[in-house]
Amino acid sequence: MTRFRPYQEADAPAVAAFFVRGAAQDPGMRAVTAPQWAAFAARQRDARFSNLWDGDQVVGVAYAWPHRVGQEHAYHFCIFVDPTRRRMGLGSRLFETLPQDLPVQCRIQPKWTAGAAFVEAKGLRPTRAWINMTQSNVGSPPSPRADFVTRPAEVSDFDAMARINNRAHHFESETTADSLAQHAKDESTSVMVLVPTASPEDIAGFCIYEREPDGTGWIDNIVVSPDHQTRGLGRHLMETVMGALGAMECPSVSLQVNADNPAVALYDALGFVARSRTRLYTSST
Repeated sequence: MTRFRPYQEADAPAVAAFFVRGAAQDPGMRAVTAPQWAAFAARQRDARFSNLWDGDQVVGVAYAWPHRVGQEHAYHFCIFVDPTRRRMGLGSRLFETLPQDLPVQCRIQPKWTAGAAFVEAKGLRPTRAWINMTQSNVGSPPSPRADFVTRPAEVSDFDAMARINNRAHHFESETTADSLAQHAKDESTSVMVLVPTASPEDIAGFCIYEREPDGTGWIDNIVVSPDHQTRGLGRHLMETVMGALGAMECPSVSLQVNADNPAVALYDALGFVARSRTRLYTSST
């Protein structure tokens, strides 16, 4: 008999095993390790996790975290069900565990027709779109600039990084210094900042990136302060990060970008190719 149990740190190996089993049957599920899941859960301090168990195995996972886009507040959620247990009502049971005090949102790729049908049946409707892009020619670092340099982020940088992110990505979810610090604790994650040569304590931009378990590179977030845009710094930072991922022997680099973000043109110019689109579905209440 299946049962819900609040997530505990000791559950990370069972949750990781769930994703490994799922990824072997469904490419839409990504395999993770127990340390990766534990680090992810630790970063999501305000998230609500629901794990569905059958005996000693996890057969379903749902989590939702509060975020804000502009003046809109909502919970962004993800639901995963064991591929061998689908169409048995487990997804609906997991959906019922989501918070009800704010609208809920999730991202779904067009190929996940069953997922789209599921959330539409729950009253969610498509709103914005994201583009999933990949560059298969990672390359080497660009030539150094005299006016700006990159360096690893320090704890003292996170407040400025959060302010820059929220100014530059006003159409995206807001972030905090604490969430950036938690993200940086992940062993697979690197955080690079771009600073003026004359004042290295000032942050002009930053990038969060990682080498995935399959060896590919992933750019989680890249931002240039509005005060320093239109100076080629976004391209310089991107090329620097791609060079760093190339040094990690990543054969390709992927990212996800809001379809309305002007940075899409930059990624096109750098050789990134659109692989798919992801739609954001949002409930009305």
